[in-house]
Formats: sequence, C-alpha cells, structure tokens
Amino acid sequence: DGREVALKVQRPGSKDSLGLDWAIAVIACKTYKALTSSVNDYSLIVDTVADGIQSELDYHLEANNALEFAAMHSFLPFVSSPNWVPEFTGPRGKARVLCLEWYPSRAPSELSREERRELVAMAAEACVVQLLVTGFVHADPHEGNLRLGDDGRVVFLDFGLMDRVDFGVMESFSAGIRSVLSEDWINLVQAMQDARFTPTPLLKNVRDPATGKKLEMVECPPEELAVAVG
Repeated sequence: DGREVALKVQRPGSKDSLGLDWAIAVIACKTYKALTSSVNDYSLIVDTVADGIQSELDYHLEANNALEFAAMHSFLPFVSSPNWVPEFTGPRGKARVLCLEWYPSRAPSELSREERRELVAMAAEACVVQLLVTGFVHADPHEGNLRLGDDGRVVFLDFGLMDRVDFGVMESFSAGIRSVLSEDWINLVQAMQDARFTPTPLLKNVRDPATGKKLEMVECPPEELAVAVG
C-alpha cells in the first residue's frame, strides 16, 4: 500500500535455544551454590533474565507494549515510537514477523555531537518519567533502541523487554533521589530498603581476618551502611 515499514524477523529455533541455555545456566548456578556454600542463589537471576528474553520472542506482546508505551507517554511532546502494522505481523501465539511503520530518524552514530547530547537529554528525562511517574519502563534503552526522529523527538524502539514499577517503589526512588541530593545517607539507606534493593534487616558478610574466607552473615546496623554509601 506504499507505506515504508520495518520488519523484525525471528530466527528459527530461537525458543528451543533459549530453553536449552536456560536449563544449562540454572544447573551451573545450582552446582556453584552447592560447591561453594554460597548464600546467593544466582539461578534466580537466570530465571529473571530468561523470562525477559522469552517475553521478547512474543511479537504480539511487544506490539501491545509499544501501543501502551505510546499512550502512557503521549503527554511528553518529545517522545515517540513507531506504529504497529498488525495486518503484516504473524498470527498471535506463533508470530515470527513483527511489522512496524518506518519512523524517519537517524541513529546516534549518524548525529553530530550536539545532536547526540540532545538525544541523550531527552532519553534520560523520558526514562526518569518512566521510573517515577508512569511506572511503565523500557528496560532496554541502549544506543540501538534510541533514534533522533526527523521531527526532533527521541524515538524509542524494541518493546519486547518492558517492566512495571509499582507506586510504592516509585515513591522510594523519589525519596532516594532527594536523599542523595541532600546527602542524607541514613534516609537513603531506608529508601533502599523500601525499594527492596537491600534486605530488611540489613545483612553483611563477616570474614576471617586471617584468610578472608566468609564465616557468616550477620545483621548490619543501618548507620554502618550509611557511612559506607556516603
């Protein structure tokens, strides 16, 4: 019909490869935990990463994320994203092709230094709004997923990896930023706990001073962490 479009095509066997890699990584993490008696279960990180990658393989989910992102951030005049073309996207549940309208724009590598600074400033402001206001976060805003539109707006691409931030965590983020700006480290520690960046109560490793070997995990006073982060 004359429209310029961008196609995202999924490589055959991607889901099978993901499942195999996921299983191998979990086994490796469980083995490491058993052999080292580590208190950390890194398989939980593997699960989170694999779940995110799996969601990226669902092209209808990505298209719906793009629509929701555009709607939720339409109040930002400097933010934009391509429109979805559903009639040229594969069927729900097994789509291997995602079709989007081509958005006239340039990659960061094609920009002047001043244009790159402008792009970064707009992208950073948009990301802060996502974290503190809308709670719908583009979780992969690297250089390849950001472009400067010919209309002067920052164009976000690739909505396969998104996340949601609940209101309580957004409040904690805001409190943490205020604490850093005012150098109020004890309240920063509290904000970190409220946002679940750190456990409650706080814990620390106790090591053998002679060998450096970990002995145990003990409770850590908030004041001690406040001194460390300050």
